Parts: sequence; structure tokens; C-alpha cells
Amino acid sequence: MQFNNINEESTDSSHQSENNIYEDLSSSDNEEDNTIINNNSMSKVDLIRKLVDTKIKYENDMKKIKDYSKTLKNKMDTINKQLIPLMKEQDVSFININPEKGGGKIKYNKVKTYSSISKKCLNNLLPIFFKEQNINIDFNELIKFLYNNREFKENEKLTKTNK
Repeated sequence: MQFNNINEESTDSSHQSENNIYEDLSSSDNEEDNTIINNNSMSKVDLIRKLVDTKIKYENDMKKIKDYSKTLKNKMDTINKQLIPLMKEQDVSFININPEKGGGKIKYNKVKTYSSISKKCLNNLLPIFFKEQNINIDFNELIKFLYNNREFKENEKLTKTNK
């Protein structure tokens, strides 16, 4: 069975708050911020202050975006929790989306995901494996070796604390 052109009515309040986010962010971004580094007439101390102020402003903008993104994600999760059982019940594998709403399809499928391999997981699974294979090995040493010899990447970053 296939449903064509099922459209969800959007609420005005969510659309309005989306516009407010964009307005807030666009008004806080100006040409001055982009030319700070190129200003050679400024002292190094003033340049640092200006860059720190700009960084803090961008962090606040990113926090607004993150908060808004969280609310949208929660709304999407609610919709998905309602839509998935309906599609499953009606044996619908996809729904065509009206081209006026962006086109495309909403597809239903099952995806198998695995949990991460943690130290606890290794401690539980390795003894079982070695016991089944009749291999005598110190699995604690093996786990220690695996964890100590993992690849790593070092990144440099700046963090801001609240106090």
C-alpha cells in the first residue's frame, strides 16, 4: 500500500519562532566581526579583547541554535513515534511528499545498530569467547593491551568556563 502526497500542517508558532531565531542571529552578525583580524591599527590587547567578545557572541548564538535544534528534535521524535506505528500497521514502506513541500519520500525501514565496545563489554565477552575456543589466555592483559594501543588524535581547542 502507498500513500501519496500526505502533508503535515505546520503550526504558525513554530514557523514564527524559527524566523525569530534567524533574525536574532543575522542581526548579531556584522561586517565588523569579520574584519577584526585585519585591523592593524588596534593594539594587541584591544585585538584580544575584541576577539574574545566576538567569540563569546558566537558561542551565545550557537547556544540559541542548539536550544532551538533540541526543541525541533523533540517535536520530530514525537511525530516519528506516532508515524512509525501507523506506517508499520498499514504496511507502508514509503510516503511520497508533495513537491510543494520539498518533494522526496519518507521511508520506513529497520536498521540494526550495535552498541559500542566498552571495557565492560570486552570484560564480559572475551572470557566467553576464549572459553568456547578452549584457549587459555589472560584476557585482562589482552583488554589492557587493546585499550593502551588504540589510535588517538590530539586536537587543540579553546573552552569557556562559567566562572
